[in-house]
Amino acid sequence: RVAIEARLANLELELSDACQQLSKAKLTANERKDLNASLSDQLAQVMKTCDTNASAVAESKIHISRLKAQLEAAEGEAEHQKQTCRAMELELDASRKQLNDLKQERAKLQQVQ
Repeated sequence: RVAIEARLANLELELSDACQQLSKAKLTANERKDLNASLSDQLAQVMKTCDTNASAVAESKIHISRLKAQLEAAEGEAEHQKQTCRAMELELDASRKQLNDLKQERAKLQQVQ
């Protein structure tokens, strides 16, 4: 009988230890569950931010492409206007030379008269 009571006391002690370990394990499991929920929320927020940033980057790329196209068009127009100015300068120089030649010719004619 004494041996059975000793064995029973031993088993009660082991059971008490097991219950404490189970309680700690449940507490740890609950803490991990809460941590996992928090991490999941944080991950969802990060993913939302990433999606927002990706959309902003895509829109910026489209805007940059449009600006590049506008710049190329403006550069082409500027080059065309530059060539037009050069042609007009050449024409003006030719007109000035012709005017100068005519003035010299008139001066010679006035001297003859």
